[in-house]
Amino acid sequence: MRGCPVQFQRYVPGINVRVHIVAQNVLATRVETDQVDYRYVQEHGGRTEFHTWVLPDDLAERCLKLVRGLGLVLAGVDLILTDDGEAYCLEVNPNPGFSCYETRTAQPISYAVALALQHG
Repeated sequence: MRGCPVQFQRYVPGINVRVHIVAQNVLATRVETDQVDYRYVQEHGGRTEFHTWVLPDDLAERCLKLVRGLGLVLAGVDLILTDDGEAYCLEVNPNPGFSCYETRTAQPISYAVALALQHG
């Protein structure tokens, strides 16, 4: 559509990481792809692999601090990790989809959500 708002960002090459923050839990998925956007890999005939990944402690703490600072208990933090060790935050989603990450990695994301809801 002609009149739709759009947002552009600089292309940052590297590895995609989706970090699900659920209360105090940090559940990270490393997504390796040969496409610019792994979410649309099927449309372009590319390759995507999802792997459970443990964030370095400092990066995990930065993600927790970011999400807490936004007043959120649940969030999906999308990162790009560059070859030179930099981490770029693309977005923080306050209503993250997580079933595709959980299905592909067996991470207990829905269980962590259920526990967070149970404990208020």
